[in-house]
Amino acid sequence: MYEKSDKRRLYKLMECYLDGKMKNKHINIIDKSSIENLSLWSCENSIIELIDFKYNEILIPIKISNCIIKKLDIYGCWFKKGFILEKCIIIDTIIYEMGGHNNMEIQLTNNIFCKFIDFFDCHFIEKVIIENNIFMEGTNIIGNQNKGYKNTFEKDLVLLNNIGNVEINN
Repeated sequence: MYEKSDKRRLYKLMECYLDGKMKNKHINIIDKSSIENLSLWSCENSIIELIDFKYNEILIPIKISNCIIKKLDIYGCWFKKGFILEKCIIIDTIIYEMGGHNNMEIQLTNNIFCKFIDFFDCHFIEKVIIENNIFMEGTNIIGNQNKGYKNTFEKDLVLLNNIGNVEINN
């Protein structure tokens, strides 16, 4: 049988998953199955070991703020309802290949990316905002312009006040 403290912890965990908001947690893994019955998912002030959205179409808005993320796996992920990543530190390399296909804005603002971010053959439908970030090992968001796998932007790309190379060709 559950002790009272166990019931309280279980209730708090269920509560954060039911409303789609997590705050002040240490999270081992978030994947599509963790969020698929929600209408939105947000996380703030947390440590996240792994966000695993690879090869998925995410159909809810995602907002992550003030977090330390050890690994963000978004290879082949489409954020159909938008994606906001703000004031976070991302420790590992990010490979965002065949991404984009967003019907709402993607915003990367005020983050520190410790490793390279590989945007490869992404097609962005709606606006993309990349502003006030630090790219310690750079990114190719506007690199590879003469290649068949360059990133494409149907709407605006707002690229402002970033530190680090954003035009790496690879």
